[in-house]
Amino acid sequence: MTQAVTITQDPLTCRDRRIIATIVNQSDYPHDCQPQDVVTIWIGVVA
Repeated sequence: MTQAVTITQDPLTCRDRRIIATIVNQSDYPHDCQPQDVVTIWIGVVA
């Protein structure tokens, strides 16, 4: 069985990334999070 990887548009905007980084930095996460550190990971489930 062969699966193809399809490149799709990233659903996160720059504003989304800034908001997520702000939330992470206000938590007890020990590292400084920058908006460019926020990535989208797609996990596909094949039934």
